[in-house]
Amino acid sequence: HIPALSIHHGTGDAIVPYQWSEDLYEAAEEQETLSELYLYPGGKHTLDGKDWDLAMERTAAFFDAHVKNGGK
Repeated sequence: HIPALSIHHGTGDAIVPYQWSEDLYEAAEEQETLSELYLYPGGKHTLDGKDWDLAMERTAAFFDAHVKNGGK
């Protein structure tokens, strides 16, 4: 069981299809795993620039809310 999952994926990723992240998110939801999915339009395999900054802000907020101190 995964307690929480935060997924970030660029739609322009030529290495890993972003559909895989959508599928993972759907599977997590079916298992009632706390999860979030963020797609970055045109983002490549390695997010950069504003996409990177936003992904890190979202990741830190998710960590603080759901992971840090046991999610309390």
